[in-house]
Amino acid sequence: MKALLSAYACLPNRGTEPGNGWGLAVNLAQLGLEVHVLTCLDNRDKIAEQLSKAVIPGVQFHYVGHPLAM
Repeated sequence: MKALLSAYACLPNRGTEPGNGWGLAVNLAQLGLEVHVLTCLDNRDKIAEQLSKAVIPGVQFHYVGHPLAM
């Protein structure tokens, strides 16, 4: 089963909203779902850094820029 998660704030090792987005993505993957996460383009470097340390099977991140900033 696949899941599309919109988590504009999604960062590893953070609290509140960014941490909740990250945690939800990881937990859904651990339940066996193929998770596609839409998140902020600004999160790319921190997410890539975390994924270089530990791959999360079943999770793919798709980065979206804010339309007014493009």
